[in-house]
Amino acid sequence: MNISFKTKLSTSIAWVVFTVIFIAVILWQIYANQVDYQFYFNNILFIIVGIVFMRYIFLLKHTFIENKIIIKLILMPIAIFVAIYSYMALNDFIDFYQEYGKYANLQHLPLEKQYSLGDYIFGEYIFFGVIAVITSIILPIRLLISVWRVYNKGHE
Repeated sequence: MNISFKTKLSTSIAWVVFTVIFIAVILWQIYANQVDYQFYFNNILFIIVGIVFMRYIFLLKHTFIENKIIIKLILMPIAIFVAIYSYMALNDFIDFYQEYGKYANLQHLPLEKQYSLGDYIFGEYIFFGVIAVITSIILPIRLLISVWRVYNKGHE
């Protein structure tokens, strides 16, 4: 079964739109409450890595890199680097919250809002950080299997 270029393009655009909307929904609570949040970049990176890498792990046949061995070989070390970076960023976040507490940046909010938003921030950051680390470890294995299939069978 050969998927057309037009279908792959429209699917890729839909995934990008979904990812942007998903990031906006997840981070809206933090932004709307004017939290002094120094982890936006890593949080956005975790969400993007989680979605994109899971897509490549489970839906590789429906992407542009389906039969591109060179791109897969380039993505393997990038995924390993992302796994290491994500692990370090996750540790930095945990160190920050162990030193200052969950509610350090939320002092301007009412007490009940501090508790709920602090737990939300901590939970979602850890959740997406762990997803980023796990998918970054699994993706090179999946790509290696895919390279073997394309090299030996001629298709994914």
